[in-house]
Amino acid sequence: MKEVFYSDLRTALYNVIPTEDIGKVMDVVSLQMGKYDLTLKPTEIVVYDHGDANMIKRFFVAKATEGLTEESLKAYRRTLAQALNTIGRHIKDIQTDDVRLLLAQMRVTGKSAAYQNFVRRTLNTFFGWITKEDYIKTNPMLRIASIREPKKVKLPFSEEELEQLRLHAGSLRNQAIVEFLYSTGCRVSEMCGLNIEDLNLVDNEVMVLGKGKKYRMVYFSPRCKALLQQYIATRTDEEKALFVSDYSGMKSDINKDKHERLGKSGVEVLVREIGKRAGIQNVHPHRFRRTAATLALKRGMKITDVQKMLGHSDIKTTTIYAQSTDDEVKREHEKYLV
Repeated sequence: MKEVFYSDLRTALYNVIPTEDIGKVMDVVSLQMGKYDLTLKPTEIVVYDHGDANMIKRFFVAKATEGLTEESLKAYRRTLAQALNTIGRHIKDIQTDDVRLLLAQMRVTGKSAAYQNFVRRTLNTFFGWITKEDYIKTNPMLRIASIREPKKVKLPFSEEELEQLRLHAGSLRNQAIVEFLYSTGCRVSEMCGLNIEDLNLVDNEVMVLGKGKKYRMVYFSPRCKALLQQYIATRTDEEKALFVSDYSGMKSDINKDKHERLGKSGVEVLVREIGKRAGIQNVHPHRFRRTAATLALKRGMKITDVQKMLGHSDIKTTTIYAQSTDDEVKREHEKYLV
């Protein structure tokens, strides 16, 4: 029984702690467990057997080689583990009704339709893959329909709001970040991965690494170029990242001279603070991307060019930004139906 426990523990620790530390943890646990007898509770359901664990591991290796980001892989792992543990059966024994019950439990406990759909998509991807691998004969997800989600109009910034954000950005670094997010339409992760040397300040362009590990060229405005040049000119650190953390003004002087690559969470915090100063709600990095797409389409850019700018593999994703708001429909109605 202990050997089964040790095997399950190793599997549980994989991707939770650094691989090189698993052996150390197992040594400590083994020493402590020597004092105790271990029995399996009769009522306990063993979710995974060794075949299940191996198949799950192979699934994530396949997803990683397809180009999924580590962030996406973590979301998949967390969601899949929670779903399978809630169902409480070996993977080969899971039936369509088990999945229906899982989704019903989620509805009863108040989980959003969007979250339910994410769980359904995760299970659909997993069971579709292991069916192709002949690990199971029948895919339990074939008769599970998507959950209807209430459609919300996600508004971009108005041009007035964009100006207010520019005015309240504060530091030169923050001004450059606001302008870069808007003028390029980049994802925040794409911006955070850039180095100074990646910039082509002659042609106002830069190559970014997007989803699926695909590179694409994006372009920035003359205003953005000027801010980037001014910001870079103030840098005295040796960090190669385009944007670095700014610890100035902190209570402690320990980190005042520390510079390191600015991460996604750091950008989210700083634009949220800019929004508070500007009196604008719901300010986050992706909203700059939405604004860039919406204004580009409104001003006449072809939707196929907007698709390339944003790095969308499917133009259906781009068409989301082409949907008119109620205010725009009202203005058009007043113009034509008098």
